[in-house]
Amino acid sequence: MSINRLVNDELASRKAKNDKGSDIFVHHSSIASPDYTGLILHEEVPLGGIRTESQKLDNALNVFTKYIPTEVITLYIAALTAYPALFAIRSSVNLAPIYWGFVIVTPVLVWLLFLSKAATIGEDVKQLFSSPKRWPWWQMSAATVAFLIWALAVPNNPYIKSEATAIVSGFGAIFISTILNVLEPICRRK
Repeated sequence: MSINRLVNDELASRKAKNDKGSDIFVHHSSIASPDYTGLILHEEVPLGGIRTESQKLDNALNVFTKYIPTEVITLYIAALTAYPALFAIRSSVNLAPIYWGFVIVTPVLVWLLFLSKAATIGEDVKQLFSSPKRWPWWQMSAATVAFLIWALAVPNNPYIKSEATAIVSGFGAIFISTILNVLEPICRRK
């Protein structure tokens, strides 16, 4: 899962609520962007009501991967890979600020992507920008929590050094993904 999909899901959910008569968006617009083609808000049940093994597996994998901010994790892994070269140039470079920098970048990236996508579907971005109540708080928070845990499951992170704690952090990442999925309906309820 990616931040892009989290934002698409949030905007599609808001669009669906708007179509049912709630006052989420000021401007009524349709989601005609290619990013929304085929976007499914709820699990699809095939004709006849029987799911294939592949569909069951896709649904199970979604529980574990939905909140992984893949864009940020990818950049973080690139930064960890570049760390030895940076350390060779300047020995005061530390892994902890890199980790915490990406923790800060995660909600900012979700928010900026949300504003960008909202603008592409015709929303008044100035109004969204000035109305924190309408920001995607759940997505920003969930992606940040997921990054905090998943980034510790990556080798060469600044905090997990032993094999035993690396195994625990891997299980922690799976656990937090499950918990975020369970909490989503509660936290997004309005």
